[in-house]
Amino acid sequence: MTKQAEVPKLMWTGGWDSTFRLLQRLLIEGKPIEPVYVIHPERQSAAAEIKAMKKIEQRLIARYPHVKANFLPRSTVVFDSEPNDGYQHAHDRIVEQQYLGTQYVWMASFCRRTGIHDIELAIHRDDKAHEILAPLVSATNDRGSYRVDQRFRGTDEYKLFRFFRLPIFDLTKTEMRDIAKAEGFEDLMRLTWFCHTPARGQQPCGICNPCIYTIQEGLGDRVPWWGRVKYHFRALALLKFRHA
Repeated sequence: MTKQAEVPKLMWTGGWDSTFRLLQRLLIEGKPIEPVYVIHPERQSAAAEIKAMKKIEQRLIARYPHVKANFLPRSTVVFDSEPNDGYQHAHDRIVEQQYLGTQYVWMASFCRRTGIHDIELAIHRDDKAHEILAPLVSATNDRGSYRVDQRFRGTDEYKLFRFFRLPIFDLTKTEMRDIAKAEGFEDLMRLTWFCHTPARGQQPCGICNPCIYTIQEGLGDRVPWWGRVKYHFRALALLKFRHA
């Protein structure tokens, strides 16, 4: 097996996109991976994410025991970003033009403070970040993987994303679902978690950003019916507000 020092790290949250990359690496590519989970104090969904990861790990190893050697132990780190490290200012300037999630601020800060310079991040084609990064990335030596090109050093986008390799940048959520189904691990993908504000006994709420994106990106069946109703009422209210 590849030496541990050479095994790529993956930002794994137990969510759809990062779990797909984990399983793609282990089951399709047959190569090792080291998952890293970063708990931020403001992340309300941490307990649900950890529970999902444990379920996925257990079922994966039980069904595919041969991957155990390539599935390095998950590192779980509690991290609080520094307010003056410059990443927040870079993010603020980007969102003056286009929406970008705040998680990239503390992810970048975590990488800088831990000395990580090459960790996989599961940004996919439906992501808001994809539209921002698409003009700035170039292909790496790994098939299908991208990085922000060094030609853009000095930009806010490079500052925030220079630590990351983007191995599923060209895939959509529904394409991941189709691949998982064809490869026989769609049920493992169904164990993933995405909601930031779980409700009714740890079920997806339907109105937080990850729930909204899940519905809009073609996986609405993962949100319970009452959550989808709340989503549609919210969308209708916003539409009326815009036309008021």
